[in-house]
Amino acid sequence: MAIREYVRIFVKFWWVIVLLTVVGAGGGFAYYQFGTTSEYAATARLFVTAEGGTSVGESYQNNLFAQERVNSYAAIATSDQVARRASSALGGAISPDDLRGATTAAAVPKTVILAVTVTNGAPRRAQSYANAVAQETAAVVQELETSRRGGAAAATAIVLDDADLPSTPTGYGWKILVAAGAFVGLLLGVLVSLAIAVLDRRIKTADTLTSEDGLHVLAEVPDSDAVAAPVVATSSSADLTAYRRLRTNLRFIGAAASGSSSAPRVVTVAGPGDGAGRTSVAVGLAVVLADAGHDVLLMDADLAAGTVGSAFGKSTTRGLSALIVGEDDLASSVVRIRDNLSILACGPHPPNPGELIASDGFEKTLRHARERFDHVIIDSPATDTSSDAVVCAALSDVAILVARANKTTRSSLRTSANALTSVGARVVGVALTHTKAPRAQKPGHTSDGDGAGGDENPPEKA
Repeated sequence: MAIREYVRIFVKFWWVIVLLTVVGAGGGFAYYQFGTTSEYAATARLFVTAEGGTSVGESYQNNLFAQERVNSYAAIATSDQVARRASSALGGAISPDDLRGATTAAAVPKTVILAVTVTNGAPRRAQSYANAVAQETAAVVQELETSRRGGAAAATAIVLDDADLPSTPTGYGWKILVAAGAFVGLLLGVLVSLAIAVLDRRIKTADTLTSEDGLHVLAEVPDSDAVAAPVVATSSSADLTAYRRLRTNLRFIGAAASGSSSAPRVVTVAGPGDGAGRTSVAVGLAVVLADAGHDVLLMDADLAAGTVGSAFGKSTTRGLSALIVGEDDLASSVVRIRDNLSILACGPHPPNPGELIASDGFEKTLRHARERFDHVIIDSPATDTSSDAVVCAALSDVAILVARANKTTRSSLRTSANALTSVGARVVGVALTHTKAPRAQKPGHTSDGDGAGGDENPPEKA
């Protein structure tokens, strides 16, 4: 993944990063307020020395001996015996076990000084407890280092510094905890943003689709009511630029796919999921083909929930379903919308739409429509909920898949493409709907290189 792609992800999900950073900072402050208790640490220091030594060499040896002993005295300072004596000296203000648990002792590196530290919620208690432990540690050391036969002690521990009254509690302050929480939240925000980007398999742009799925993008239909609604057929102000591009690419790419020198005549518009815009694309394609002077039939093959007839305000009591079972003929079922544009509604919704589409009656109807019209555009149901689209595509010259930006996933689109190609259908490409509208262009200029009445220009790169 390129650096530019990372930047795009972070810009898109900036709110996730900011939100988790703020939550992390709030969590750090909450931990400081409710998850920590104020503890004060008081430290007393003991000086360890070895007795004897009249020469420089003996003094040096005694110093090394004291440095070795100081580590042992650290264990003595945290022993049960010292804790019991210190607790007794304090008048039982704290139990031996609690005092021992609050006491730590460690030698200052490369010295003969032992630091004894006691923590407590009250600063004065911490001070008095540390002094008591230090005094009792010195006393126990004196006893242990004195031979039973009498004489001077081999080494002694002397209280060098009494513990001072601590003024600030130990642990991290609220600023550090808030900063740490914010950093953790920031890190989680970055990771969550990357995870969302990686796991999100929805189609975002045409570039993403062509690079990862190998499907041609025939046209990008902007997310605009004037373009997406079926009323484009009767609206002179509708922007049909995207559909003219689709017509141009369909003529040249579709002709190559179908193995003919002319544009494919029967086209199935298919795709996964509801709301992708299959009907809008079918209507738009039919309109621009009619504008080019071709006699076009828009056929609604979604017998379970077709909307082409109602979209044009026409009755759906007659249509394809009745035509398939032989109740009507093609001439009486087709409704003329305007010059060169007719529709064949789905008709009454049958209980078994899949059986009707798969029957010989539908194939016969489609054959008659091919003979009567220059182009037949079939609006089919979703490929992931019905197999009717597969049948329609198999009987057509080519098929166009429709995907909705930021909704249709690459896996569902690939599954639809595989379902169509498995029966021999020729999938020429994808119409990507609900994309961002392109920038306004100069008057008289169209981005598809196709005029309103012809397809003479070569196709743009798909």
